[in-house]
Amino acid sequence: MKEIKESKKYKALKGITFSKSSTVGSNLVVLKGTWEEFCEIYGSSKSTVDERLKNLDVFGAQALESMSAIGMTTRDLRRLRQLPQEDLTAIVEGEVVKVQDRDEALEIIEELSAKHRQEKQALQSEVTKLTQEKQSNERLLADKDKKINDLSKKLDTPLSPAQARQKEEELNSKLLDQLNVATLAVDSGLARLFDAIQTIHDNPHPTDIDAACENALFHTLERLLALSADLGISAHVLSHLEQWHAENGLFLGNEG
Repeated sequence: MKEIKESKKYKALKGITFSKSSTVGSNLVVLKGTWEEFCEIYGSSKSTVDERLKNLDVFGAQALESMSAIGMTTRDLRRLRQLPQEDLTAIVEGEVVKVQDRDEALEIIEELSAKHRQEKQALQSEVTKLTQEKQSNERLLADKDKKINDLSKKLDTPLSPAQARQKEEELNSKLLDQLNVATLAVDSGLARLFDAIQTIHDNPHPTDIDAACENALFHTLERLLALSADLGISAHVLSHLEQWHAENGLFLGNEG
């Protein structure tokens, strides 16, 4: 039957006169060559034959014969077909085929169906969760886009002279605060460096540590001079250092 349906050989009956029986007798009809007519000639309805072919395709002849032998109905087989392919394979290759009666087979089917429902429910929950996360992310992106658009509008709006001065003062204040914090951090670091060097000088130590102390001071000075060069104020810094050296040298000379 499967080969006849797939190859459409039933169409060869088109035009043949056939004696069709009914409850009121028989009459001659000219066949149209349809699958439905062929099933009726075979002695069954199209839906019944299609159901059998579907079961044969899903379960195979041997498994289908075994399940029919223990009384599995068309409805039972239809329930089986609704299970995932993995469970269907297990059924065809073992569990249900090996049981001895329909009740035992239905019990296995119900267990697998319950498992399938749980997995489907878990999957649906995961889909719902992902959907909610997606919607939440979309809302966040929409909020960000709105903020960006609002900010762009503000940036595009010309500032009044008073607003420009206020904005400049706010920026200057922020920059000075950052500079003060950085200056305090440098002062603190230098204080720790000087304390470490003083501690070394106050205690017996190998002579090579003196060179390490000098290198540490030179490294710090080089960093400061490099920064002044980057800022284009090297001449001013060197002049300031020379003045500081002259004043402190004189002061130290007076102490002597």
